[in-house]
Amino acid sequence: MPGPGAEADPILQAAANWEREGWTAGPHFLASLSIVAVEEQIRSADAEALQPHDLTHTRHEALAVLFFSRRGEMPLGALSRQLMLHPTSITATVDALERRGLVERVPHPEDRRAILARITDEGRNVMVQTCKEMADARFGVGALSAEEASTVFDLLRKVRAPAARR
Repeated sequence: MPGPGAEADPILQAAANWEREGWTAGPHFLASLSIVAVEEQIRSADAEALQPHDLTHTRHEALAVLFFSRRGEMPLGALSRQLMLHPTSITATVDALERRGLVERVPHPEDRRAILARITDEGRNVMVQTCKEMADARFGVGALSAEEASTVFDLLRKVRAPAARR
């Protein structure tokens, strides 16, 4: 299947390697590897907006969840579940955001055992700024037209659908 240009494209080279071994490396293989490669490119593009604020992708996601939550706060356990992160990881994430002044820990008003993570005004400002910068960079997929980006979204929705039903 891989033809001319396989040497220049690492995904086509991977497919050629698989085929040389007699393994199936059809269009689904190419699509899968392409998605993984583009995901890395998107994270790199986003990092340009996030790094000046000492934000990783995970920290930004946590900040976004708090930003868009009803009251700008939620229990650490709920944040852990929302982000699908181990409680230890969410603690480290909130610690880093708190050191930056983007989040604060506050007591839960009804459960003395629980702590809430609450986004600060600075956290809201950083969210607005980083989201604008990522949008200006067309979220790392600026090589696509708006119509092409919509098509990619529609196609990947089919891939994501089974996971959403779990």
